[in-house]
Amino acid sequence: MNPPVAARKYLVTGATGFIGGHLTRALLEAHGPDSVVAFVNPHRRPSEATAFDLVRQRNARIVECDLLELPRVRPTAPPFDVLIHLAGCAEPENPRADVSVNDVGTHRLLEWLGPALRGRRFIYASTLACVDRARPLGAVTEQTPCSPRTPYGITKLRAEEIIRTGSAEFGYEFTILRLCTIIGPGFRPTGMLGVCPKLLERGAVSTRFNWPGRSSFLGVDDLVRIIQDLAAEPRAAQEVFVTSNGEDPTFDTVLDLIARIHDIERRRVTLPRLLWRLLGAGVWRVARSAVTPARMRIPCWRAANVIYDGIRADASKLNQLVGDRYQSVHDALRQAYAKR
Repeated sequence: MNPPVAARKYLVTGATGFIGGHLTRALLEAHGPDSVVAFVNPHRRPSEATAFDLVRQRNARIVECDLLELPRVRPTAPPFDVLIHLAGCAEPENPRADVSVNDVGTHRLLEWLGPALRGRRFIYASTLACVDRARPLGAVTEQTPCSPRTPYGITKLRAEEIIRTGSAEFGYEFTILRLCTIIGPGFRPTGMLGVCPKLLERGAVSTRFNWPGRSSFLGVDDLVRIIQDLAAEPRAAQEVFVTSNGEDPTFDTVLDLIARIHDIERRRVTLPRLLWRLLGAGVWRVARSAVTPARMRIPCWRAANVIYDGIRADASKLNQLVGDRYQSVHDALRQAYAKR
């Protein structure tokens, strides 16, 4: 029998990262210091200092270890009821990023916890980037076949497979969330939310076009609520969910929103639909080619996603369990940029 929500102990990997920092704070505020075991990378970024200080000040238990170093270090496995696995490398734009923590790190996490996983719930934060359809038109669902094109997407999908296999071996229930773009304070400076204002400020050509592809977004506070709800929801066991707040704006619209929030004039260039169709076919062909160098493949992949509906999801399945009332993209962006 699952313990009452208030009595649950959560083991959170990546507890001081962007999503992890928000989630850990919410759990500590709702349930107190005994509710959280924070698994933290000792090589964490400087941007994680505030979240780490909060965890330490609230007297939550901290396990400091790099997932990739678990076979050598092997700290004592802490007691927990729900494992929320957020740790990973989320840098799809960086062809030189070490993404092995996504799949190898997940495998080592399972090896470390082993029998302690039996009867527990395992929530995993995956990504829509592990889908990468051959023709990215319309919205992704949980049934959309996966054919990832980037090292990031490939390793996240491999981690999903490791978690499914581990469920049979170790006897835990899993829930996989394929995340869209998450918006909120503390976002990664080298990601879209950090880079776009700088590009808009200098009038970069890439920010002036009427990019037609629709993408899905979700406020980080909504994601934190979803994770907590699913941890207590029996119907979420052995299930995969895609995420979206349901607005799915074009990238053109998102650029307009960011420009207005930062009071930047955006001089927009409108390309005809036929030209976009030709451009999309071209960049997608380059992105899918095995002979294309990584330094070209990833930018083409990103361009194809904002020309087509590459990162757009239909979250109807998830909404049936957690509801469909979400923060708007506009409000989430304002909140994300307000503290910077």
